[in-house]
Amino acid sequence: LHKPIGIVTTASDEKGRRTVFDLLPESRGLAYVGRLDAGTTGLLLLTTDGDAVHRLTHPRWKVPRRYIGLISGLSHSDLAARAAGRVLVDGRPVVPVRVSTKPGRDDHCVLDVTLTEGRNRIIRRWVEEMGGEVKRLARVEYGPVKLGDLAPGEWRPLTPPEERGLYKAIGMTSKEDA
Repeated sequence: LHKPIGIVTTASDEKGRRTVFDLLPESRGLAYVGRLDAGTTGLLLLTTDGDAVHRLTHPRWKVPRRYIGLISGLSHSDLAARAAGRVLVDGRPVVPVRVSTKPGRDDHCVLDVTLTEGRNRIIRRWVEEMGGEVKRLARVEYGPVKLGDLAPGEWRPLTPPEERGLYKAIGMTSKEDA
């Protein structure tokens, strides 16, 4: 699913906001893999396989998640230098697998970062610790699955190679291969 901005990642919302499950024709039994906050857009995996959800989100399995963000409050060179250094969030370092930055327009920078952890709002809090602010954020990859050109609010089933790749990343056999 390409989760749009403003949609919450939950089964039901006490504030009456639209949820990711409102975007699907049939959501019975589905669970999301790695919550995205209401202000973040991008790739959200959904499955009926609870064991896979646990492994895909657990730090032990180190499944990479790639994000692209628009950052304000830091120059490109400052963001690049700080992102390359040791930055703590909640007393623990954020350890990117890969990080790159480039200058953007109107005093913004573009951050392209891959992490293997999914702490709550980790990109936003990491950038704040560096002295910047995330203006826009999108998850564009989760393991071997890429968002591609899926429009916000659209969804599609995984391809067999994507499904096999996800299961391989977490040491499981896909239902197709079982």
